[in-house]
Amino acid sequence: MASEAEWAYLAGLLDADGSIGLIYSSNRTPHIVIRLRMSDKDIIWRAQKVTGLGTIRGPYRPYKLGKKDMYTWYVGKQRDVKILLGNVYPHMGDRSQEKIEDFLEIRKAKVTES
Repeated sequence: MASEAEWAYLAGLLDADGSIGLIYSSNRTPHIVIRLRMSDKDIIWRAQKVTGLGTIRGPYRPYKLGKKDMYTWYVGKQRDVKILLGNVYPHMGDRSQEKIEDFLEIRKAKVTES
């Protein structure tokens, strides 16, 4: 598993180039997903390798000529999301922390309703 310095590095990457969002299953249960998309294949692979979480998707060919191939580190299994967020959260900026807290509240409220 990643060291504290690696978690902090990943938090910076996610703050700058990542996205944290919600997807809904067929029964309307919200699931948190995390994506890091960039052309730097080595960074994407490192994120997956040091954490052991998620999958790598790509390369994706860009629509414009002359642009680099894109890669995505995707973390969607809720167990993996919980591990990742638990470790990067303390290192993330205020806005990202608020977004994570909002998603956790939505998920908690919906799961409690069911």
